[in-house]
Amino acid sequence: MKPGKTILNSGDARTENGFRTSFSGTDGRVAIPEFMGRVAPVLDACTRLLVIDSESCHFSIECSCMNDRLGSFTNHDVKVVICGALSSFFANFLKEKNIRLIYGISGDIDEVLAAYRRGYLHRDHFRMPGFIETTT
Repeated sequence: MKPGKTILNSGDARTENGFRTSFSGTDGRVAIPEFMGRVAPVLDACTRLLVIDSESCHFSIECSCMNDRLGSFTNHDVKVVICGALSSFFANFLKEKNIRLIYGISGDIDEVLAAYRRGYLHRDHFRMPGFIETTT
């Protein structure tokens, strides 16, 4: 899977070259692991999640352990996770919970979120440096 590519569930919006081309407010809550105003490099090790409801409503959650992070996604009704790297364990958990996953992403949180909303998060500018596509 290419960096910035979305893992889509059936019935999702159209894609172009494997990337979402449109997003809407109906996508639901978005969670981004945050470190110093940027997308945290590894979801599994992050200590803060930023959860975004809309343009004006967001909150952060402190996560000190793996169970906190896992519970935060379901407890706060997260529908989309945008992150850098993550383990296959985390990816499988999100898939089982029908949470859309966009990974291989880096950058300033505000820029990443704006790119997501406008449908251009797949651009090279947002790819995590050194991120290599893996096959399973």
